Amino acid sequence: KKTNLSNSPYLGIYSYTNDDFCLVPNTIDSKEEKILEEMLDAKIIKTTINQSSLLGVYLVGLGNKLIVNEDSIRSSELEFLEKEGFNVKLIKDYNALGNLISVNKNYGFASTLLSAETVKDISKFLNIEIERRNCVGIDLPGSSIYSNDNLFLVNPNISDDKKTSIW
Repeated sequence: KKTNLSNSPYLGIYSYTNDDFCLVPNTIDSKEEKILEEMLDAKIIKTTINQSSLLGVYLVGLGNKLIVNEDSIRSSELEFLEKEGFNVKLIKDYNALGNLISVNKNYGFASTLLSAETVKDISKFLNIEIERRNCVGIDLPGSSIYSNDNLFLVNPNISDDKKTSIW
């Protein structure tokens, strides 16, 4: 199926998804919501982060653990997520974590823009090893690498020799 989210084809900017749930903007229309719910077979949760619909830009996480910059989430948004069963870690570093970090249950990559201490805290919270590195010469591995527990997709500009060094 094909769909837009908030009238945009950039689904990853507006949503945060894993096997169990999909966080989407409050502004999602019922047709889009129904398509996502059917195709993903996941609970749809409507919310905002930083009073914005750009959930995928602000959030990173695994399972019911989410990470967000402490200045990028309102107390009402945090309370809502915690009521929905999420364990939310607040950090002080950069705020566009969806662009800066890519993780699965085994391993992760974080931008070199993030401090080593922040990456260490996130690694401990998610209970996985996270490596600080760039991808294809840019410091946004979260926007260049998509991974889940079964596969990964990388920016098509990555060279073959770099593919093997990443994994």
